[in-house]
This record gives sequence, structure tokens and C-alpha cells, in this order.
Amino acid sequence: MYKEIIAGTFGDITQTISSYLREGNQDILWFRGQRVSEWNIVPTLYRDNKLRGNSKSSYSNIHLMEDYRFHNFRAKTGHSIRANLQSKLEWQEVMQHHEVKTLLLDWTESATTALIFALEELIKTDGDNKKRLEMTPALWLLHPKKLNEEIYKLMTTPVGDRYKYIERAISFMAGIQTVSYAQRLGHELARNEDVYFSLDEYYSIDKLFNLSAIEEVRTRNRGHLLESLMSFEFNPFHYMLLRYYSDGIIVDVDHSEPILPPLATVHQYHSARIEAQRGVFLVVPHYKLTQNAQRLYECGIDMRALDSHPRCDEYLQKIRLVDPVQIARDLIHIGERRSSVYPELSVYANDIEKRNTDYT
Repeated sequence: MYKEIIAGTFGDITQTISSYLREGNQDILWFRGQRVSEWNIVPTLYRDNKLRGNSKSSYSNIHLMEDYRFHNFRAKTGHSIRANLQSKLEWQEVMQHHEVKTLLLDWTESATTALIFALEELIKTDGDNKKRLEMTPALWLLHPKKLNEEIYKLMTTPVGDRYKYIERAISFMAGIQTVSYAQRLGHELARNEDVYFSLDEYYSIDKLFNLSAIEEVRTRNRGHLLESLMSFEFNPFHYMLLRYYSDGIIVDVDHSEPILPPLATVHQYHSARIEAQRGVFLVVPHYKLTQNAQRLYECGIDMRALDSHPRCDEYLQKIRLVDPVQIARDLIHIGERRSSVYPELSVYANDIEKRNTDYT
């Protein structure tokens, strides 16, 4: 179970973050602000939706929901996007930041940015009074590298002598014996983690992935993909990440088995808004609840949520904001505004009016 801390001032928050770093977590942290503390950390596309798929394929109704949103968003907004978006995931990042439902989870490298999101209804002049009264805000702290370490461990740890995640990823390939080839890949990855995953000397950048960059490598090797994997010219772990987090292989969720967690990713800033927010993302797999997990879901426990992951105490911590009005004042006093995260004319105008408005 993740640790939960209480904070009443901005100073309490910074002290908590410093203490967390001193407890052996001296690495980068990501942050997420939520207006309601009790909300699960689950992507918008999963809220009030259940994955229904064909038992003979990896395609599901969630894939279809993604596809329709992607098709229509791209059709209507392509002329407005400043960057040359290459992959579906890059489009989804922009969609996510403009409130289109996806399987991405927004995080930020900035604690103050996350606080602005958590306290936004207090900070803006036209905030919703009902939402203000219902606020129980929280700031989440995430250790993204520990999350990705969990993924590497699950993919490279056999059950018996079978590497189920690797087998599923390569099962479509013609001309190979899936089980024996998966064993070969699994043994190689488990034996040489320092070759395929961890570079400790690059302290600030290792273990974080750009799926679009990996997709470019796969595209270059498309004509001889099997050969490049078998000769280890193409990092096989990177290929597994594409299969589960880009291609969308369905992942069963059962409380009795280890659950493949979301992937922490970094990507090019594709809009001024994402750049201002220092946005980073978790890409959530296409989860399918098993019968056991479905029963838990009907009792209010969603095993797809990051905060329900059995190992979340390894990488997740919550700071409950018990005096949100005071913390919002503190943010304004240190120079933060909504325009810090929404660099748009209407927001700048709202910030000007807010300077002379006290909190209620």
C-alpha cells in the first residue's frame, strides 16, 4: 500500500518531497495533481467503460474507442498542430492534453504544475463553486524508473520455464518456434539487464522510454524484423514495449497474478501547452478484467488503477492537501499562475483579474 502524507502549506509539501528524496529515492520524481483525493489513477478511457474483446484476437471495444477518437481528432485538427506528428501515440499525447479520452495518464516533472492542476478551481476567477466545496485535493509523487523496473522484471521472469509476455508478443511471427525463441530472448534479457535496460552512469535519463523513437527503429527494420531481433541488433525489450504499449496487446488483470503496470514515457513537446506543463505520460496497457478482478470491480476496487497495483508502495506516494485555500495562496505568492500551464490569451486575462481577487 502506498504511503499517504498530510500537508497544510506549500512548505509542508516541499519538506515531504525532500524527505522522500532523502529516504533513498534520490532520483527524478514525477507529479500528478488531482482535485479529488479519492479518485483512482486510471485513464479517462477506462472510466465507466469495460473492455470487451473477441476471444480470438487482441482487438477490443477499447481499441475501437481509441480509433474513432484518433480518426476524428486528426481529421479536424491536423491544420492546427505545429509539430509534424508521426505516430498514433504522438497524436494521443496532444489529444490527452485537450481533454479527449485516451489510455494515457498525465504526469509532470514539476511539483508546482501538479499543484496548479489540483487547485485550479481555487486559482481561476471563474472557478466552479460546487467543485470548490467538494475539493479534497491531492498531490501524487511517482518514481517512474521503479515503475519501469517492474515491467522489465515481469517480462524477464519466467513462470515455470515459460516467458508468457514474450511469447504473446512474438506469437504472430512466422517461421519460429514461439516457446523456444521466447526462452532464448528471456534468458538473454534476464542475464544482461545492464545491456538492454539499465545504464546507471546515465543517472538522470536511463530507464525512461520514447515509444515514438522505438517505433522508428522498428520501421527501419520492418523488412528483416525477425532477423534483427534474433541477432539482437534491435533491443528485444524495446520491441516488447511496442507490442504492449503501442500495438495494444490485451493484458489480463487478475488479483492473484502480477499485473503489468503502465509504462513511464518521455516524448517531444508537441504543443506550447505540453511544453509549459513539462508533460510526461504513463501509457496504460489494454487491460481485460478476469472474473476475479471483475468481482472486485463491482465492489469498487479497480485493479487497473495504478494506486491499486500490489507493488505501488515501491514507487507511489500521496500528499493529501488539507488546507487547499492556503496552498493556493502560497502558489500565487511564489509567482505561479494558471498561465504557467495554459499559455493562452484568455488565461493571461484571467490571471490579471485574479491578482485583485481574494480566495473564498
